[in-house]
Amino acid sequence: GALKKRRKKKKKDGDAGGDGDGGGDDKVKKLDMAEDAAVALLREMPVADLDKLLADLDGAGWKEKMEACEALGASPQFRGKVHTHSAALVVTLRLKTSQFNDKNANVMKGCFQGLRQCAAQSTAESAFDPKAARVVVAAAAEKLSDKKQAPVVVQLLEALCEACGPALVLEGLFKALAKIKSPAAHQEGVALAAETVRAFGVASCGEKSVGAFCVTEFEKAKGELKCVKTKGAVLDLVAAAHAQRGPSFVKKHLKGLSKEMQGACEERFAKAPPFDKATAAAAPAKKALVGGADGEGGAGG
Repeated sequence: GALKKRRKKKKKDGDAGGDGDGGGDDKVKKLDMAEDAAVALLREMPVADLDKLLADLDGAGWKEKMEACEALGASPQFRGKVHTHSAALVVTLRLKTSQFNDKNANVMKGCFQGLRQCAAQSTAESAFDPKAARVVVAAAAEKLSDKKQAPVVVQLLEALCEACGPALVLEGLFKALAKIKSPAAHQEGVALAAETVRAFGVASCGEKSVGAFCVTEFEKAKGELKCVKTKGAVLDLVAAAHAQRGPSFVKKHLKGLSKEMQGACEERFAKAPPFDKATAAAAPAKKALVGGADGEGGAGG
């Protein structure tokens, strides 16, 4: 009866922890913050109309809940406090959206939009909490398969790349995709990785992890996913890295690639302008606010 329901809810919610991706991965660390502690931090900022926003998140219709998610993350009081208070936002929205799994897609769009707007308020001195970012990346990656949610998820991940560094975001994205079976999610995820490499430069994205992901993802697209579009997206990602690093990227980081992938890569390279080290070095690249938050960013080799 009621006791069984309470036990089930307690097991689901825990202490507002959980890994955001179903648990178990050491890299996606638990946010050890209870709901009341998270709310206390938000009240301390202070977030305007916090009580009304929390009430809307708890009991209102989907439209009010969606708007409350957005308004909470967009609060201008986060400016200068993103590094100390973004985790509280993540914990609160995770709880209010059933561990980032609210059944209403519009509510989840509002949730991810709110997180994006908080991340966008990051500065070099006050960037999005990296532990919280890992939890968000793991949860957001699962929604890339939803056509309604994918565009705002991509915007959120792009904002986190700028706030926390692309290496942290792509590391989390690659690990999340390894557990996801939806071809649409893989296609969106690989496309985002390619765009990130083009924008920030593969050196800032973790060359080693990008290369390893390309090899495993190509084989997964060919076998398990049976998705030609994902294979094409992987080749776009390889081409983006090759344009910046040339043959050395293939030699150093595409370990164990199949004959099919090798042939496909060579065909793609033949259609592109010849690699020029000077041109590649002169290409502009975006800089993240934090170059490898808490030691996880920077080049991967």
